[in-house]
Amino acid sequence: MVWKTLHLLSALVIITGSESVHITVKEGNETYNTIICALPQTVQVLSVTNTTCKIMWNKPIYGDENLSYDIVISKDGKNVNAFSHTTSDMEISFTIPNLEPGSKYNITLISTVYSQILTQNSTNCITEPDIGKLTVINVTNTTCTIFWKKPINTSESVRYFTEIFTIPSGSSYRIVYYSSSLMQPKFIIKNLNSGRNYVISVSCYYPIKDCQRITTLCSTKSAFGTGNLTELISKINLTGPVV
Repeated sequence: MVWKTLHLLSALVIITGSESVHITVKEGNETYNTIICALPQTVQVLSVTNTTCKIMWNKPIYGDENLSYDIVISKDGKNVNAFSHTTSDMEISFTIPNLEPGSKYNITLISTVYSQILTQNSTNCITEPDIGKLTVINVTNTTCTIFWKKPINTSESVRYFTEIFTIPSGSSYRIVYYSSSLMQPKFIIKNLNSGRNYVISVSCYYPIKDCQRITTLCSTKSAFGTGNLTELISKINLTGPVV
């Protein structure tokens, strides 16, 4: 593609095959009607965390002029935040803070030159889920009750992948799938062996498959603990005298 650049005072005119934007430029007492044909602009997500999204885009025109950018953040069709950024850089990055974990956002980037819109582009960003800390809230000689935080703030049911490992062998003892729509799911792991140590891990299975795995340690009570000894002896068939 052949293109031509014309400088008119501080106004930059680029003739390309792109759709043209009519800009009115004022320089002192003079007014100029300028046509700027913006180059294609892409907006991409560079990286995400559970609360941030870093985006990158290219400047839609050449030259060393400062362009202003409005970054509008929306979720579920509603605007939740907006930022302004001004630079003359050819490649620009910006980190959007204070997002919710496990949430989908639409990011609209509006570039302006001489206070008039030049380009408008959008992209989506999905933050990493965060199911928080896995906590043991109750233990018996055969059960461990655990709870954690739901990774997404919706009414949708999430299916979790729970794996139990024995200590010290580290072998996988059992795999359990558990579904819940509660914001703080609670799950009772049953039929464990008494007086044993277990590592319990929970991760997302559906509809989220990439949330981090969280773990905790659970030690079941011994069957010979207080209150269980009499019951245990009564179940033993004694064939001789106890010495």
